[in-house]
Amino acid sequence: MGDPRRGHAPVDVTDRKVIEGDIVSSEQFPSPELYTTRLLELGFEQHARAYGKVLEVVSAIERAGGRALLVGGSVRDAILGKISKDFDVEVYGLSPAAIEAVVRAHGKVNEVGIAFGILKLSFGEDIDVDISLPRTDSKTGPGHTGFDVKTDPDMSIADAALRRDFTINTVAADPVSGQIYDAHGGVRDIKERRLRITDPELFADDPLRIMRGVQFVGRFGLEIEAESFRIMQEMVPRLHEISPERFWEEWKKLFLKSEKPSLGLSAAMSLGVMHEMYPQFVKAVSYTHLTLPTNREV
Repeated sequence: MGDPRRGHAPVDVTDRKVIEGDIVSSEQFPSPELYTTRLLELGFEQHARAYGKVLEVVSAIERAGGRALLVGGSVRDAILGKISKDFDVEVYGLSPAAIEAVVRAHGKVNEVGIAFGILKLSFGEDIDVDISLPRTDSKTGPGHTGFDVKTDPDMSIADAALRRDFTINTVAADPVSGQIYDAHGGVRDIKERRLRITDPELFADDPLRIMRGVQFVGRFGLEIEAESFRIMQEMVPRLHEISPERFWEEWKKLFLKSEKPSLGLSAAMSLGVMHEMYPQFVKAVSYTHLTLPTNREV
């Protein structure tokens, strides 16, 4: 992979425009028909049915006076030319009670995440969709539970996206019109395979985001933007704050979801993750490099 840092590239707005106060990309999310067809072609029949339900929920929320957008991985993957079978929906303009009333008509609702502004909507067949409100996360204490979460249905799409770790995850899409909202240049970063922190101050709240960055590098073949690399590197000593379970989840994503997990491992080495968390591994690798015979010696 070489050095995973890349010089900072200013966000180019020539491929975006402002529509009713929102920054919109020239890219389009696949139409409902095309997305459903591709799910079926991939053999994801259950997920195709679930996507149909998602579209019903989106339409019902709009009829109730709100706006529902796909966020996160499904939008990012579509820009990469891939089809995701996981769907997260963010709802604007409606209160939590109003949202719950709408979604209960379309499936079983699990309120386990309601304190964080999240409802899980189950369509059966072990398929869940997260329905969330725009929110802010403020660090109030140690660990991943030390956050004060405040929901705000009137928050702008741009402000709501600030809490997301990297710009590649800030994109949102209207699954019906195909419009992609791109306030932070995520589309350009996705296309240019660049990993860039969205908001440095908010990013620093959780050191696990370093490991998320590592697995994104491996999964999507990304290079870390220079300033983002510096911020992540400075946070590495704080990795000891993370529970082993959360740490391992990110390693699993790297090894099980990446086409080239070696890219993520290289990023982890360059950032200092391996030196900080697995010094014996680094020593073993260094020793191996020093003692392996050369071709001439063989």
